[in-house]
Amino acid sequence: MYSYHEKVLYVAASVIALMLIFPPTKKFYNQYGSQIQPTYSYDFIFSLPGGESVNIEVLLIQWLVVGLVAAILYFAASKKRI
Repeated sequence: MYSYHEKVLYVAASVIALMLIFPPTKKFYNQYGSQIQPTYSYDFIFSLPGGESVNIEVLLIQWLVVGLVAAILYFAASKKRI
């Protein structure tokens, strides 16, 4: 049976892997090639249509938040209860 610490690490790693497989994307051009307001979505990394790119800033912020939450849960479980 896995300990609580291992479960936290496995879940955090799984969420980060899913974020990498389906990253946030931004699109600046419509199908006619004219510039439009950027639209944001989540797409499969290997099937990004033309004109879309991975939104690195949002992806890094998401990874940071998942890492912080995982660290908080990991270390909160390490504290001895009185």
